Amino acid sequence: MTKYAPSFPSSFPVPKNSFYLKWRIRTKAEAAVDIAEKDWLLEQFRIIQMRIDPIHCDLDEEITGLHRQIGLLKNVAQEIESEAKFQNDLITQLQMTLIKAQAGVKNNMRRLNRSIIQQGQTMYCMLFCLLYFAFSWSTCWPNGLGDENLQAS
Repeated sequence: MTKYAPSFPSSFPVPKNSFYLKWRIRTKAEAAVDIAEKDWLLEQFRIIQMRIDPIHCDLDEEITGLHRQIGLLKNVAQEIESEAKFQNDLITQLQMTLIKAQAGVKNNMRRLNRSIIQQGQTMYCMLFCLLYFAFSWSTCWPNGLGDENLQAS
């Protein structure tokens, strides 16, 4: 089964230094989701780790900044989750549509096969009638329907 990663529409504005996923269809071998700008995200975590320095005692400002960043990351995670749910629902609907289409094609193929068989039987019947008529014609009137045959009867 193919794994899917959610995607933002191409018109969705994605800032250069932001945490958004690039979405694309993945195979089993590529099941992991690619994160856009992984380096930027790692750099942000390094900055967060470096800012917490108990020597300077500016922990209140750092905690406020971290709280803001956590809020932003939580919002992004919720966006990703809602997009993933939407994509999953879409995939489920597409699978159901595909199943219905396959069933319709199967039924139509059965009807077509029945029609072909019926047409073939009709053709054999007409061919038999034509051969019977030709045989009867040749036995009843071996010389054709000329004037001499009409006068003799």
